[in-house]
Parts: sequence; structure tokens; C-alpha cells
Amino acid sequence: MSKLQQNKGTVKLKGKIFNLHSDKKDSKFENESIKKLNFGIKTADDNVHFVQLLQFKNNKRVWVSWRDENKKNHTKEINWNERLNYKTGNKTVIGVRVKSKNDEEVVNLVADDAIDYILSSFEDGDDVFVLCDVNYREYNDKTIQDKEIKSIFAAKEEIDFAAEDFEEINDFEQEIVFEKAIANKDGKILVYGRIIDYKKDFILVPFVVNGNENKELAKYLVKQCDFGDILKIVGKVHNRVIYKEIEQEQPQFLIGSVPKSYKNTGKQRVIDSERKEFEILGITEHKKGIYKAEDFAKNKEEENDNEDLPDFLK
Repeated sequence: MSKLQQNKGTVKLKGKIFNLHSDKKDSKFENESIKKLNFGIKTADDNVHFVQLLQFKNNKRVWVSWRDENKKNHTKEINWNERLNYKTGNKTVIGVRVKSKNDEEVVNLVADDAIDYILSSFEDGDDVFVLCDVNYREYNDKTIQDKEIKSIFAAKEEIDFAAEDFEEINDFEQEIVFEKAIANKDGKILVYGRIIDYKKDFILVPFVVNGNENKELAKYLVKQCDFGDILKIVGKVHNRVIYKEIEQEQPQFLIGSVPKSYKNTGKQRVIDSERKEFEILGITEHKKGIYKAEDFAKNKEEENDNEDLPDFLK
């Protein structure tokens, strides 16, 4: 049997800060046990991703890292009270990297200090580039992707979602243990991957491929990948609200007149649907036959999910 190894993933976001400062935000420990910060990054007009920082009160262990003159990396543990002495320079705290528009260099902080620093250095609407580690969990029968901030930098240029040359950065990279790929007649491929956490537990996470736009990738996943293979996948994170325009209705009951500013004229923009998915655009690494079903102490259901393949997969 193969020992389960953690699958790691990251998300890169470039956008505008959303809901950083609200009535619920403070830098105190909740229930005397955890300090937490949540806010959104808007990567497009219709796409918002929520990121977080956590500091457990009983976790006071801190490490610093540095590279010597021979380019060899070193780490060592330091006292909690010494941590602010290693914010910048060659020897720095291992934690969160922050650079606001007022900083000349990157500041390295533990999550506790980074929460305070972000709240004091950034505002809603600020343009930023954020790198996060990701973890997955199930909540109300849905797969939630928790994005833990590893670095947040002020963007060098203002982001304009309406600009002709605007290119959204809502990218992810994730290692998965391939379980199965299900092809639908409409060309959409559902890819199920097991993601192993640091405790050696795993969660089954669904990803999607647009087979009509990416036939080569879709065919590879269905034909060339088997249970237990390790894939490194890259793609886009969608947390979108899809809008539509409808004609505004005139009031059915009216006595007297209505001021011009309150008259219903033209069209109204309303929510039509939501798109919440992890879309695979490519595979950058494929290791065959790493795990078997018994490695997970769970029987793999043998079933044929691809009876009705789209024409391009036959």
C-alpha cells in the first residue's frame, strides 16, 4: 500500500478589495481562541472570491528563514516576542508577505500581525495581487474552497474591468488524485479528484472542463487517466453571478401621478443564475498508478459513467 501524501494547491487573484472594512471587522480574538479576517477580492465585474487569515491564540511558534552566501536555505525557531525584529531583510519571519502602496519593500509577518497590518494599510477598492494556499471542505452538500492568504501586494497599475485589454486573473493550480471523469452529451466533462489534506484525510472535489472548447484536454481526461493517477491541474475559479435584463413593469395600481425620477422606464438588470465551479484549462503533470482504492480504505465503485459520449470522444 502507498502512504497518502498531502495534495497542495494555490490560487492567484488580481482585483479590487471588497468588504474589508465593515462593522464585523476587528482585530480581537473571537471567543479568546482565534483571530480571523475575511474579505473579498473582485477579479471581474461579476466574479468575487473570499479570502481569509487565521491566527489561533495558542499557536505562538514562529520560524525565520534566510539564505547564506552559498545560497543554502536555513530555518530556525525564534521567540514569539522577537518576531517583529524580522519583518524585512535577509532573515525574515515565515508567514504572510505584505506590501501596501505605501511600502517600499515587502513586510513579512505572522498571521496575527498581518491581520492588523492589512486592516490599517488597505481600503475597499484598492487594487491588489493576492496569492493563497487552498483547502477544501464540505458545507451543506457543497464543496467550499478556503483561500488562506500567503501574500498580498498592492497592484502597480489600476485595474479597469471595462478596459478592452482587461484580462482576468482568477487562476488556480491544484494537485489531485484522479478518481473519474464523466462526459455529458453537451460536451461538459465532470472531473472528480481526491484531495488529501495534511491529516491524511481526503475530500472528493468536482472540477469541470468545457469539452467543446478544449477537446484535446477532455479526451485525455476520459481516455488516458485512471483511478489513482496524480494530476497537477491548472484553471480558473468561478464564483459568478449571471445577470439578465428585463423590461420594467409599470404599476398596476395608480392614483394621481408619479414623479419622473420614479417612473419605471427601460430595462432592469436582475440575477439570472450563478456559476460556481473550478474550471480545468490544462494538465501540467501526470503520474500514473500512484494509488489504489485500498490505499484510501474505501472501496471504489465500479461503474460506467461514459455510456453516452459526445461525438468528439468516440
